[in-house]
Amino acid sequence: QPAPAGRRFDEQEKPRRSRERIEQGMERFRVEVGRDHGVMPGNLVGAIANEIGMDSANIGRIQIMADHSFVDMPEGMPRMIYRQLKEVVVLGRHLRISRTTDKTPARKGKFRNRG
Repeated sequence: QPAPAGRRFDEQEKPRRSRERIEQGMERFRVEVGRDHGVMPGNLVGAIANEIGMDSANIGRIQIMADHSFVDMPEGMPRMIYRQLKEVVVLGRHLRISRTTDKTPARKGKFRNRG
């Protein structure tokens, strides 16, 4: 039987939901640099890890949008580090990091500063 008209997705090509669940123990943050600014996940991981001394393995899912991105990091980020990240510059733009409203159920945070 012929395939129906129009594009079909095989299992690997299926589009993902735009808002995937956040891994337990992680929190989602928005940064004000995105695809239109030329950012790649490695730019964000490097900037965050280097600035605050976090092991890059602790940085979770990164979702790059047109003019901003989402980065999942361990819950419980100390206020001082949060303020420090607001001033980090990536590709000539301040991250201006902010917490999103998405949050995992309450659980003890596992934020660890390498320094």
